[in-house]
Amino acid sequence: MSYGYPGCGYPYPPYPYPYPGYGGGYFALIVVLLVLLLVIGGGYYYYANYR
Repeated sequence: MSYGYPGCGYPYPPYPYPYPGYGGGYFALIVVLLVLLLVIGGGYYYYANYR
């Protein structure tokens, strides 16, 4: 299961998240989920307050 971008044995996440050795794709997935949650939550909060 080579999730890393450079190839098989590398513990790097996919390309937009070049952090070395944080458990590969799982760390990137957690980061993506957190950022997505933050963006959605912040956008919804801003929209609810703005209008």
